[in-house]
Amino acid sequence: MMFQEGSRFPLTHPQKRIWYIEKLISDSPLHHICGTAELKGEINLSHLQETILRFLRKHDSFRLHFFEEDEEVYQTVSNFTLNKIDFFDFSQDEDPSLRLDQWIRQEIEKPFSMIRNDLFYLAIYRMSESCYGLFVKVHHLIFDGWSIHILAKQIYEMYKGIESEHTAGSYIDYIAKEQQYLQSERLVKNKEFWMKKFETLPELLFAENQGYEGKRKSFMIDPSLSAKMKAVAEKAQCSLNEWYIMLLQVYLHKMVGRRDIVMGTPVYNRSGKREKETVGMFTSTMPLRCEIDVDSSVSEYLKTVKREIRQSYMHQKYPYNLLANDLQLKKHGYDSLFQLSVNYYNFQANNQLLDPEELYSGHQLFPMQIVVKDWSEEGSLQLDFDYRTSMFTDEYIEQMNSRMLYLAEQILQNPDVSIGDLTLLSDEETRELVYDFNHTEAEYPKDKTVTELFEEQVKSTPNRIAVSCRNESLTYEELNRKANQLARVLVGSGIGRDSIVGIFADHSLHLPVAILGILKTGAAYVPIDVQTASGRMEEILRDSGASALLTNREVLKDVGFMGTVINFQDEQWYTGDSSNLQVTCSPNDLVYMIYTSGSTGKPKGVMIEHRGLVNYVWWAQKMYVKEIDDSFALYSSLAFDLTVTSIFTPLIGGNQIRVYPENDENFVLYDILEDNQVSIIKLTPAHLSLLQEKTFPHSTVKRLIVGGEELKGSLAQSIQDVFHGQIEILNEYGPTETVVGCMIHRFDPSTDTDAAVPIGIPADNVQIYLLDERLKPVPKGCIGEMYISGDGVARGYWNRSDLTDQCFIDQPFGAGKKMYKTGDLAKFLDRGLIEYIGRKDQQVKLRGYRIELTEIEYRLMNLPYVKEAVVIDRVSSTGQKQLYAYLVKAVDGDIPALAIKQDLANVLPAYMIPAHFLFIDQIPLTKNGKINRNQLPMGELSVIEIDPDQVVGDREELVLTVLQEILQMDSVHLHDDFYQLGGDSIKAIQIASKLKQVGLKVRAKDILAHSAIHEMVACVELDQNEQRIEQGAVDGEIPLSPIASWFFTQSFPEDHHWNQSVLLSLNEQVKVDQIEAVMDVLIRQHDTLRINVNRENGTMFYNAAHLSRPFQLTRIDLSHLSYESQQSEMERLGLELKSTMNLEEDLLIDACVFDLGEQGKRLLLTAHHLIMDAVSWRILLGDMASLLENPNRLDGLLPKTHSYQYWVNELHSYVANLTEDEIQYWKSIGKRTSGFSSSDATMSGNQLQQVAQVQEKLNAEETKALLTSANEAFRTEPVELLITSLALAIKEHTNQSRVCIEMEGHGREEFTPGLDLSRTIGWFTSMYPVLLEVGDEEFSAQMKSMKEQIRKVPNKGLDYLILKHMSNRLQDGNEPLVRFNYLGDFDATAYPKFFTFASESSGSETGQVNHLTAVMDITAMIVNQELQLSITYNESEFHTETMASFMKQWLSHLQGILKQCCNQEQTQFTPSDFEMVNLSQEELDLLTGI
Repeated sequence: MMFQEGSRFPLTHPQKRIWYIEKLISDSPLHHICGTAELKGEINLSHLQETILRFLRKHDSFRLHFFEEDEEVYQTVSNFTLNKIDFFDFSQDEDPSLRLDQWIRQEIEKPFSMIRNDLFYLAIYRMSESCYGLFVKVHHLIFDGWSIHILAKQIYEMYKGIESEHTAGSYIDYIAKEQQYLQSERLVKNKEFWMKKFETLPELLFAENQGYEGKRKSFMIDPSLSAKMKAVAEKAQCSLNEWYIMLLQVYLHKMVGRRDIVMGTPVYNRSGKREKETVGMFTSTMPLRCEIDVDSSVSEYLKTVKREIRQSYMHQKYPYNLLANDLQLKKHGYDSLFQLSVNYYNFQANNQLLDPEELYSGHQLFPMQIVVKDWSEEGSLQLDFDYRTSMFTDEYIEQMNSRMLYLAEQILQNPDVSIGDLTLLSDEETRELVYDFNHTEAEYPKDKTVTELFEEQVKSTPNRIAVSCRNESLTYEELNRKANQLARVLVGSGIGRDSIVGIFADHSLHLPVAILGILKTGAAYVPIDVQTASGRMEEILRDSGASALLTNREVLKDVGFMGTVINFQDEQWYTGDSSNLQVTCSPNDLVYMIYTSGSTGKPKGVMIEHRGLVNYVWWAQKMYVKEIDDSFALYSSLAFDLTVTSIFTPLIGGNQIRVYPENDENFVLYDILEDNQVSIIKLTPAHLSLLQEKTFPHSTVKRLIVGGEELKGSLAQSIQDVFHGQIEILNEYGPTETVVGCMIHRFDPSTDTDAAVPIGIPADNVQIYLLDERLKPVPKGCIGEMYISGDGVARGYWNRSDLTDQCFIDQPFGAGKKMYKTGDLAKFLDRGLIEYIGRKDQQVKLRGYRIELTEIEYRLMNLPYVKEAVVIDRVSSTGQKQLYAYLVKAVDGDIPALAIKQDLANVLPAYMIPAHFLFIDQIPLTKNGKINRNQLPMGELSVIEIDPDQVVGDREELVLTVLQEILQMDSVHLHDDFYQLGGDSIKAIQIASKLKQVGLKVRAKDILAHSAIHEMVACVELDQNEQRIEQGAVDGEIPLSPIASWFFTQSFPEDHHWNQSVLLSLNEQVKVDQIEAVMDVLIRQHDTLRINVNRENGTMFYNAAHLSRPFQLTRIDLSHLSYESQQSEMERLGLELKSTMNLEEDLLIDACVFDLGEQGKRLLLTAHHLIMDAVSWRILLGDMASLLENPNRLDGLLPKTHSYQYWVNELHSYVANLTEDEIQYWKSIGKRTSGFSSSDATMSGNQLQQVAQVQEKLNAEETKALLTSANEAFRTEPVELLITSLALAIKEHTNQSRVCIEMEGHGREEFTPGLDLSRTIGWFTSMYPVLLEVGDEEFSAQMKSMKEQIRKVPNKGLDYLILKHMSNRLQDGNEPLVRFNYLGDFDATAYPKFFTFASESSGSETGQVNHLTAVMDITAMIVNQELQLSITYNESEFHTETMASFMKQWLSHLQGILKQCCNQEQTQFTPSDFEMVNLSQEELDLLTGI
């Protein structure tokens, strides 16, 4: 391709992806392709240097320079200026190899200067007299892996003088070729393939951490195994690359439990011989997606992989970054479709001169990349694992490689083996994790019941205290006697073996008596919490078939229980025979049944047998009790099986139970610790956290048994500290279905430094298995579901055989045994312990990542200002799934949410940082001491308890304006989310660039890291080079602006009365004197408010006299009138205020307060239109609210932006540069007509103007659709839907297909760089005609046509009035048209703390004799979340019925468009969506398959 040096070219898509990543991760060697090459033979240094220079000159890629312009990046082929190759002699160094390594590492780390600089560096070095080498560093933007081969080959050929005759290909040719492809049918077909392939987004494989630092580990597969792999691949008629990809996918399935596997594989993108000889960045990465069928054989799955790879290769040309954009990955929270890529090299770029060796840059874009090198002379395969060190350890990589090789050996032995039958565990690992880990056999009295063990203990220690409460106690003998007496009462009531007895009781001295009394009858007890609702209590009693209910409190009257109710506190029951009962009872009998919540809402009873309880308490005695004087605190609910430990463990060992009644005035644990009578407490982590505020240096408590929930390491460490290290913390795990506890771990501060304390090892006679979905053991580090087997497993669920069969299943490792399916996830740690991960059914998946909430909580609790933290996921009010963090502060004072996010960003990836932070006084707990997530508040504000859109200032307004432009949004608010608005990394760079133009700076990286717009704004700083805008009072003349010129050409008889006004309802707290003071400040701050007119010379000027006159607020008391009279007077007096301004002398803004008594106060603000427009009202009211908020800082407004005078003067410079091409559009409109004929007019002949209005509105749901979802169908803006519907209504009403509408715009376009009007008040309005051809096409074609016609208006219509009134270059007549003005959303302009918009009338805005300047004036604006439509017309011109009918037609068309757009499933594009490509609609429809 012929091109001139200096011509600019777009980046190819492979280059674009690198460029944008480079912008986000600047000054990093991430994209440095580096290598060294040992030079063989005798070297002629000068000849070699010249050879290298010749090679570099030959390829234009080495002359590519990059630059940015208008927020786009381009490349140009520059002159080649390099005239020598550096040479370094290390041969004289003491250790040349060490010195070379140091130098190379320094060179690799040096960043390239990306703008208009060379992106390569080559140097020759000498190690000894005869040993030379070549160092190469080239940026990936101009170079790829294939280019290394070209470099080695061609330098060798040139050096040896055997250079090929052909000339090098040009990378510029590839740029042109790509541009052709982007407009081809092939692209459309390729896109269809990929969009179908990724119709649903994959779940990502790994949890990502921040940081791109990487490492490489290399492994050699021995020649024998390598040969077998190659042979089996050849036999399967696939490449070794395909076979290894299959192996890796099977490994990933086994390791992370996914069936849907996506990985990347590079494609060279070099299709011809010429391209294969061209240096440049051609390579792209292709996603490969496969679905694993675990029942399929490996050989069958290999065919699937091969088919997928080859199908994907057919569509490989489609750029990956385009696909990422099509799928809106960033919007969905994805950085990439894949996290792991596989490269396969079967060639080496060595020759007789060079022996190249690639150097790893030490930085990693994807979390992991595996390079398979098949070029060893011995036949060995080399595997290079490149990985992020923030995500993977050396041990993990070594383990991964060995496990993959173990998988390979299984497959090589039997290629037809089922994938489900493959295992990552070797026989040795299986033995370790399945058998050795569970070698827990221990002796215990398995043939006895817990009652028998208690009675034996009574004989051993009859006089020891068994139970105490406050100042009362019972010895073992006394406890046994009372239990026997109560048991006989129960037997007398028909209670016996296999009976069920409920117990509903407060904590008291006799509570153990009641429990033992039930058990001594042979019956089982069902504990019911005293806080249980009557309906649930009745359901438990009925479902369990309870024959009796023991209690020590009044049973609720509405509990319908027909059995025997016994108050066990009544002394009458303790007068009979106190000897032991002779009741036959078996270890297989039920001992208790605890009801737990069921997924259906119906509680389910867990049946525990004596043998299981005996096994647990026998083990617990060994584990927890160290001395005969150890005592247990009994304080928690009987219905919580945590209590079982505190009752039965002491009673079989001669220890004491100390009972603590409920205390409504104090936390019961504080009572226990103040009592200082017990040595062992069992409690939940949530209870434990409440002890952090106190210290216990001399406590009798020596052991804390923690269970019921996950125990965080930081909490355990904190408790160690408050007990001055004199405490044992034992983390016990166990579901109710396996008798309280089945695993244990003693907390060790020196080793338990992770987020969660491990749950440890199995209890005696318990087996713990971590299994996959096919009940296969998982290896260490892999998450599996916990299954529990052994003597502690419950019998099942009472009367729920279906649920029992689901959860209590046959154990595959021992015949005849059952195991319980817990639904809990866990993993083996390398140190032989199990770590709890969370509930399987509650695992959080967000943005494609599986997230462990406990890790976030751990990181939060490590922050110095956070005492406790709970993180949950919840669907927010916007419909998005987000993370919510609930925090208890450790310090006083406010903590900004942004500060928390920034602290977390140092230790967590962006997707794990909560969107919302809510501070609460304490974490709510359930009655069992677990965190009550249902009681966490539902708020969504993060620390800041105000609407962020009501604190918009200068800088915020400017950032929002830039966001609207770049994101092509009609409006952006501070509470919006960047990604949800369609933001991505490219747009982040554009925004950063655009903000820099207007004097603000922010890194694209910060934009992506802080997706909440108000957080993003907080990262924006003033550029040190920011243009300084004069802040003093502006003076002098102002030429008439285009809109002001238009105004005076109207020759209104009452031109002094042409106003804009707002009527506000004042909040009671606003004082009238405050308003007067505020107005005075506003008039001094906003220079435009001091403008007057000089009629003699036809200019406007800043009237300095207004600065010396304090503002006088008009105050009118109407409180004595009826409300109806008040309204009339406000309208009359308001009209008087508006109609008495003198344009040459008076302030052109005025204010009046009406006191309406009980109806409150109204503030009328009125300004002549010459100094005010809709945007200006937003500025003015915002400043007014700011001043009312800070009455003691009336000088606290944000700085001024460019003055109205500056804007008008800049317009004069601008109009002089407008070309004939830009004027031609307006001339092409030709004759203008409104289309409304005389048949619409009244026949009365009355020519006096009688202004009237007709109004309609959309409801809130329709308005929301107009602003959001309806625009997705054709990528429109709301105003385009409004104009289209209006044009359709005009066509229907006038029966004319050529419709001309006069549009009003805000006119604040940035026509000159750096122009800032964001805080400037004035009349900037633009008005311009839009000619629309309204055809009869079907809906889709009609919408596209209208959108494109509207968007063809140049420069948003700004030029029209400029050309017409600032130059004589446009003369097109003044026929009145239908005028339309979309004023946008006014809801954000109300500040309810101070004022809201009032509904009463304040009088006409224009003089009665002033004519209407349009056939009809139509406005649309959003108030109270509803679109308000208004048509103002002259009753002497139109029938009222005609206008009402026309309004109905418009509304009907608008509602129809909204409905059809919202129902359309696929987005349809138009040429204006692709500004960089010149396409017709027909071509675009063909490309997109529509």
